[in-house]
Amino acid sequence: MSYTNQSHSFAIVCDSSCELSPAQCSQMAVTLVSSRIFFKDEEWLDRNVSTSDLKKIVGSDLSKVRISMPGHESFEAVFSELVEQGFPSIVVVTASSLLTGSYEAAVRAAHKVSGARIEVIDTKCISAQLTILVTCLARDRAQGLSVDQAVEHISNLARELRLFVLMPAEVNPEGAHLFDNARGLRRSLMLLSLKVSGGYILTTLAASGDVIVERRSNDLPYLAGLLARKMSLYSRAKGPLTRVDIYSGDKRLLAVLEKPLDTNEFQSECAYKLKVRPSTAFVMGQTIVGVAFAPQSLVKASELELPFEAERG
Repeated sequence: MSYTNQSHSFAIVCDSSCELSPAQCSQMAVTLVSSRIFFKDEEWLDRNVSTSDLKKIVGSDLSKVRISMPGHESFEAVFSELVEQGFPSIVVVTASSLLTGSYEAAVRAAHKVSGARIEVIDTKCISAQLTILVTCLARDRAQGLSVDQAVEHISNLARELRLFVLMPAEVNPEGAHLFDNARGLRRSLMLLSLKVSGGYILTTLAASGDVIVERRSNDLPYLAGLLARKMSLYSRAKGPLTRVDIYSGDKRLLAVLEKPLDTNEFQSECAYKLKVRPSTAFVMGQTIVGVAFAPQSLVKASELELPFEAERG
């Protein structure tokens, strides 16, 4: 799928929660509103730094890392620029409003900008779920779907998307130091009582877009097997699955996740393996692995083509 040289009927906006790199967004003609990362007296835009670079700078001093999701001023500036470029419509894909403040910030900005129709979607999703939604939205636009058709498509898809993440149990939500407009995610983590040391937890999102803990264990392969069984149950009801695998650093952990997915119990095709953005890695843990998936009847792996920088499944 070529996303270049298209006559775009509407603009697409997302934030760093979608895990897409600036280069990928640029190739798909998607406008990225970046979160900010603070460490001591230094500040970076998520889009301008890699997780590995930040690790070298921060070292083990994670308590001083702060993440700020984009505020309404950032969205307002982007919307105004897109209106000036002549876009009649703007579609904004945001993470769950229960986890970050991006949705509220985008809605507030939309009320201040005139000259275009601005659709802000609270997807009730996060991370690789948003990767799938934004990629599908860009594909729909490239294939000539109207803004109404495209919004209806990804809204229906969002309701069927699932996400499971294996994250380290020693993640300390008090140390995440999330700023005001990301406090929903901080609150969710605090409610999970993640101050215990050692092991991993298997988490997912409820239909409301809030975090649920499925299980905690020191046995990562056991949790990966439990995840696979939950995917199998979903597949029995929905049929073969398309998935995107995510990781924040160590690919050996990704192999642990993927081993039980190679099974005859259900069919799933991995579209690609994606390294999460720094803001995700520093909030959820630098050794997370996870999988987002949806029925192949709604989206096929071949339809989730990224321009580059993603490892094919």
